[in-house]
Amino acid sequence: MKPDREDQRTRITKKLVRESFLALLSKKDIRHITVKEICEMAQVNRGTFYKYYLDVYDLKEQIENEFLREFADSVDRFAKAGALDSVYEVCRTVFALLKENEKLCQILLGRDANDGIIDKFVKIGRDIFIAAYPGMFPTIEREKLERYYLFISGGCVVSVRKWILSGMKEPVEEMAGELSAMMTEGIGYLSEGRPR
Repeated sequence: MKPDREDQRTRITKKLVRESFLALLSKKDIRHITVKEICEMAQVNRGTFYKYYLDVYDLKEQIENEFLREFADSVDRFAKAGALDSVYEVCRTVFALLKENEKLCQILLGRDANDGIIDKFVKIGRDIFIAAYPGMFPTIEREKLERYYLFISGGCVVSVRKWILSGMKEPVEEMAGELSAMMTEGIGYLSEGRPR
C-alpha cells in the first residue's frame, strides 16, 4: 500500500475512533467508557485501537494535546508577527477556534471540565504573553506582568466557559469585542453610551 493511502486510512480510522469516543464522553464519565464500546461504535477492531492508543485516557490526552497545539499555534502566530497588541484580533481568533470545535469544547471545557485542561490553556497563553509583553512594556517588571496575566486569564476562563455552557449563542465577533474591551478598558467597559 502506498504511504499516502496508508496515511489517509490512518487519519480516517483515528477520526472514527475519536468521534466515537467523544460521542460516548458526551453521555457518560470516562471511567465508564470501554475500548470495546469505542471500537464497536467506530467499527474498528481492538488491535487497531491499541495501535494508536494505550487506553481511553491516552486517547483523551491525545485529543486534548492536539487541540492545545492548535490553540497555541493560533495565538503564537500573533506573537511572532508582533501583533499581540491587537487584543480584539487575538480574542476573535481564539473564539473562532473554539466555535469551530464546538462539540469538543463542550466536552473538554464544559460543565465537567477538569482543571488540568484549563490550566494547560492558561499556561500556553501565559508562556506566549510573558515571552512577548516585556518587549511591549519594557519598564514593567515581570512579576507585575504575571499578576496582570493571572487576573485577565481568570476572567477569560470564566467567560469562555459560560459561553460554551450556554451553547455558544453569541457570535464570535461579539464575544471577542466584549472580552477585548474588558481587557483593555477595565471599568471603562461599563461606561454609558458605549457601543456594543
